[in-house]
Amino acid sequence: MHDTEDRAFWYEHGERQEHEFLQLAARHGLPVRLNPAKTRDKTAIDLLLTLPDGREVPADLKTQNTPFFTAGKYGKNPGRAVTLNDKDIRRYERLYPDAVILFHVNWTTLTWRGQHVPPLHGVWSATLPEIKKLIQQPAHTYQRRKTDPRPNAASSHVLSLDDLTCLLDLTPRGFPDPQTAEHLLLEAERLNPGPWVPHSRNVALAARLIAEAHPTLDPLRAHTLGLLHDIGRRTGPNGDRHILDGYEYLQELGYPDAARIALTHSFVIPDLSTLQGDWDGTPAERERLRLALSASPPTDEDRLLQLCDALALPDGFCTVQERLVDVALRYNVNEHTPAKWRAALNLKQDFDQACGVNIYRLLPGLTERLLR
Repeated sequence: MHDTEDRAFWYEHGERQEHEFLQLAARHGLPVRLNPAKTRDKTAIDLLLTLPDGREVPADLKTQNTPFFTAGKYGKNPGRAVTLNDKDIRRYERLYPDAVILFHVNWTTLTWRGQHVPPLHGVWSATLPEIKKLIQQPAHTYQRRKTDPRPNAASSHVLSLDDLTCLLDLTPRGFPDPQTAEHLLLEAERLNPGPWVPHSRNVALAARLIAEAHPTLDPLRAHTLGLLHDIGRRTGPNGDRHILDGYEYLQELGYPDAARIALTHSFVIPDLSTLQGDWDGTPAERERLRLALSASPPTDEDRLLQLCDALALPDGFCTVQERLVDVALRYNVNEHTPAKWRAALNLKQDFDQACGVNIYRLLPGLTERLLR
């Protein structure tokens, strides 16, 4: 990160953020424009905002991309906390008493020292009087600025977005963007490296390629969900408990669609008795898994990821039969295994028909390997 005390750099950085924000506002109909005074004075307030009654008032933009992970010390939820420095508030009081403060929040970091926050993207607002009602005293002191002679703000207030007005909610729903999914997978690999990671990448690729040939499935969603289907391995080494761990982890991050895939990908028959290994969690955890599974009837997206889980080994693609044998050799079999195998083979036939092609032909290198 660049030196936080380099004011010239941050002025230029702020100008770029203003330009990007104005583009976003134009796309979504937010009635703001650049304050013309900015062309003469870089320190002038950023924007002019048109209120519902037609009045145009000064507005200052605060863009925040990194959660205040220690906001819990001040009684705030780190995933929904923003900061406003005391110096800015005094300046608003002196020069812009009717100002509206706009908080453009888009978390680009979701994890820090074991803490996780769900994704969040949107615009929130508060008038200066509303801000003053929410604050009592500076809540956070910038340690390196306590004795700094430069005119940088020395302290700030921590605010909750729940106390502000939401003007625009752009938070992704259900599953993360591809970059975030990749970050989550890399972080999980650091915690528990193993062949499950290249397997996950191959599942994601298979899901994208098959979804491209399918009449209703979304290839981007399919690829992202494939990357995360085994994310519960992050707590490993573990066995079938990774299903519950992945489901609960992704639910906690605010990705219910991805959580559903982490839950359902092992159940071509939605019944806990079809698990082939010994349960490596507690009875209470198994019950949580049972309840979650019973509340998640399978969709075509679930079935796609179940199929792709049966098409991918760490070193490439395979037939469903090869993958079923691979799992049986690692986890054993039980009286439900034949029914599970038949369901997996039927799944492949269903997707052949829906895609109008033998899906093995869609997977790079598979037919060549089979015909060697």
